[in-house]
Amino acid sequence: MMKRNEVNRQPGFHVHKTKPRTIELAANYYWIFIAKNGRTISKSSEVYDSKQAAVKSIKIMLKLLQATELCLYYDHTKKGSEKVADLFVF
Repeated sequence: MMKRNEVNRQPGFHVHKTKPRTIELAANYYWIFIAKNGRTISKSSEVYDSKQAAVKSIKIMLKLLQATELCLYYDHTKKGSEKVADLFVF
């Protein structure tokens, strides 16, 4: 388990991948929305079977919040890319 200061707390959406508990189960995806002060604003209420579904859910959340200018997201599913923000295209 990572310590709190080791986790990327940059503002924006962070997409994470769960580790499957057994070989038969596939990994799932979820997201966390971080504020400018590093606190968690919201988390996805469910896990998604694909990363595309999780990203689609983030886009819906941004439209509901009318916050399309906050379109940064961090992909924690690939090692080494979690510190570089990607942009959503609307």
